[in-house]
Amino acid sequence: METRQTTPPRGRQRALHDMPHCLQGRLRSLRALEYALREPFQSLQIPSGRVALVIGIGDSIEMAPVRPRNRPASFGSFLATADHSPLVARHQGSRACLEITMPPWAAYECFGGANVDLSNTPVALTELLGMSFERLIDRLHACKTWAARFELTETFLTQRFNNNPRFARSEIRWAWQQLDASGSVPVTDLSRTLGWSHRHFVCCFRNTTGLTPKTASRYLRLERARRLLETDSNDTLCTVAARCGYSDQAHLAREFHALGGCTPDN
Repeated sequence: METRQTTPPRGRQRALHDMPHCLQGRLRSLRALEYALREPFQSLQIPSGRVALVIGIGDSIEMAPVRPRNRPASFGSFLATADHSPLVARHQGSRACLEITMPPWAAYECFGGANVDLSNTPVALTELLGMSFERLIDRLHACKTWAARFELTETFLTQRFNNNPRFARSEIRWAWQQLDASGSVPVTDLSRTLGWSHRHFVCCFRNTTGLTPKTASRYLRLERARRLLETDSNDTLCTVAARCGYSDQAHLAREFHALGGCTPDN
């Protein structure tokens, strides 16, 4: 889940980053976000091909689908799947949260496989994790510093990984790394390298990540294009399309609309 701001914020916002050594192989990012704005804040959340856990401390946030198939819902803390539908996030301007992103195979290990069968709409973390998560929230509220909150969260996640019996196969982790590195590796090349049949590879990959390799590749490629567009202002849309393996600029635009609910330049 990645943010594209749809209204410019007025006021103060900051982000603090942390990455514990013991979780480096499983987490993509761990950061704290604080907003103290003078007016309500709205942003577009597009899928990134990675699972996002948002742990709220304080005010809730409203999540509304861009394509209104479901009603808006308010969350304190929630999980967004790797292929979640595009969402508009709204809060009143004062919010603090921890945001954790991880590849789907790591979420499989963290949640004991429960994430694989989730829909592409946000799910409250209390529904997935129960009392253990409610106790974590109480302790996070009592903390005086972000350093203490990071430490509590790291301990909680480490225990989740250590206590769940399900582990992603090394072959699936390797295949994910190949897709994440380029986004355009042919699925047949991956299955051939592993010595698996195409059908067996796709089945194992989907059972672990909730996505087919082809679908995962689409979301990872979209995320790569988004990063390039936001960090390298000198790149044209044609250049970004070529660098990310799209056939042309029109192909890039179609994928942004289909998966992200937006255009590359909005």
